[in-house]
Amino acid sequence: MIEDLISKISEISGLSEEEIRERVKKKKEELGGLITEEGAAYIVASEMGIDLLRYEIKDDKICDIVPTMTTANITGKVIFTFKPKEFESRGIKGKFASVIVADETGKIRVVLWNKDAELVYQIKEGDILRIRNGLVKENRFGEPEIHVTQNTRLIINPKGVNINVKTPEERLRKIAELKEPMQSVDVLCKVVRIFEPREFVREDGSKGKVVNLFVGDETGIARLVLWNEDVSLVETEKIKEGDVIKVVRGYVRLRFNEPEINVGRFGKVIFGLKEDIEVKYEKYDRKSIEELKDGDTAEIKAAVVDLFEPKTFEKDGKKGIVINAVLDDGSACIRGVFYNKMAEIILNKNMEEIEGMSTEEFVGIKNNLLGKEIVVVGLIRETEFGKEILVNDLNLNPNVKEEIRKLLKIAKTIVGERYGD
Repeated sequence: MIEDLISKISEISGLSEEEIRERVKKKKEELGGLITEEGAAYIVASEMGIDLLRYEIKDDKICDIVPTMTTANITGKVIFTFKPKEFESRGIKGKFASVIVADETGKIRVVLWNKDAELVYQIKEGDILRIRNGLVKENRFGEPEIHVTQNTRLIINPKGVNINVKTPEERLRKIAELKEPMQSVDVLCKVVRIFEPREFVREDGSKGKVVNLFVGDETGIARLVLWNEDVSLVETEKIKEGDVIKVVRGYVRLRFNEPEINVGRFGKVIFGLKEDIEVKYEKYDRKSIEELKDGDTAEIKAAVVDLFEPKTFEKDGKKGIVINAVLDDGSACIRGVFYNKMAEIILNKNMEEIEGMSTEEFVGIKNNLLGKEIVVVGLIRETEFGKEILVNDLNLNPNVKEEIRKLLKIAKTIVGERYGD
């Protein structure tokens, strides 16, 4: 009982348990030993303005912590520790260390600075860490993390506390279950489409890399984003279209109201899996533009013969982007309409980069696309200006083997119709 009281007073006040224990001892001696240690603890708490009967700090669940929060209180199990590293910023030297803490809902990085960085040598994987009044910040990957400041109370292995961290099987999620914000989720999926990697420049002037993929399982399709070192998995073809992969400890955010899986700093991708999974991914017949009819949903292969500058718009309080193109497959022309993520993909830029793009930069992208054959899937609409295809899937680099297979299938159908086979 007395240890629980001391721990609670320490947690609320930010003073060490040793200091609270010394105050309780002095208070008991001051009153001639006429009260118990528990009674002395209540008096010490009262003198400090703490009502032990009412005051209760509730832990935030790690899955509920978002970058827009100011502070957070968590209790979790340490699953990784990282030794201190030195840095220099504007002529000032310092150091930092970090640990990854998890509870039953997810994981989060905790950063310790300068003299607090030495605490990492007292912390072992498997320890329980209680953090009070930790500063929440957003890292460069868009993930929340907790920073230990002078106002933060950090307790290693608080008494009587145990944390159950989810096993990989318990973290596994189907794509239809993904929602924002979700952290530390695992997803087993098949790669449906891979887009061109691209470089970008961060605010500090350093360069990074990113690549987008479409992945799916039997419940749906989502976008998967790989950053920096993970991009090489695509560039070296360790991950290819049709491969089954497992995303480990990814995080989810919504982009254009659709789930997007990100592999952040502490996540990883497992590739080379031999198993196969079904994908809920509608496939449509390949048609020529000439034979398309209003209301059809079809796949076409055509060359880009014109491209118009992107336009931004706002709908239901959310910003969007659209770009129009003229597509020609030799039988006819059609207008292709690319909204939001399809616009990002055809230009190989995110929305913020598209908004800041100069006319000269757009012209350069346009010139590279003109004459390029692409495969698109979409809804056909008849407008006053003619046919248009509202694109919902896009392949800028059609697989040669897959294209040959489709051509052979079409040829076989034509021969069968001609000769009654």
